Amino acid sequence: TRKLALHLLKEVRNIFNMYSDDQVTITSLLEVVDKACPTVLEKLMPLLPASEKPILLTLPTVDLAWVTDRAVTLWLPAGGGSMQDGNQINYSFHRVDMWIRCVAEFASREHAQHACPHAVSHAG
Repeated sequence: TRKLALHLLKEVRNIFNMYSDDQVTITSLLEVVDKACPTVLEKLMPLLPASEKPILLTLPTVDLAWVTDRAVTLWLPAGGGSMQDGNQINYSFHRVDMWIRCVAEFASREHAQHACPHAVSHAG
């Protein structure tokens, strides 16, 4: 579902770009999140797996696509993340879920709430 959400955000950005008017400037949520990625990951660096820190420091650019790929494959909470059994998902509350932390930072007042208030209001 994370990758599907990324594809939907890309489509919305493409629609915004197709129908943009010179007098009306609308920033897509994906643009805001992509721009915020380096700042958010720097803030969350102490929580990242040790093997990810040197990789992150050497990358020229980081965007939501990169974050999504890493979160799905490598940033699982210690002990394997969630276990799904039918409709139940069991989390250990002492584990840090980097994806949730990233999304919370992207949606914060500093980023999405400030730059894309309409997108945030429609998300609820």
